[in-house]
Amino acid sequence: MHKYFCVPTYSPIPRATAFADAAMNRQPLAVYSAKHPSLTVLKEIAIGMDKLK
Repeated sequence: MHKYFCVPTYSPIPRATAFADAAMNRQPLAVYSAKHPSLTVLKEIAIGMDKLK
């Protein structure tokens, strides 16, 4: 898809209960579970969004 539309594509965000657990504890996922594998993908997305400025 990327080669046709020139839009970035990202890895899928792994499904996990850590998102809900972090929310229940009112903490960001990065604080609740600093080594969670989803953080890598989310950081890539954030960097991509920052480049849109």
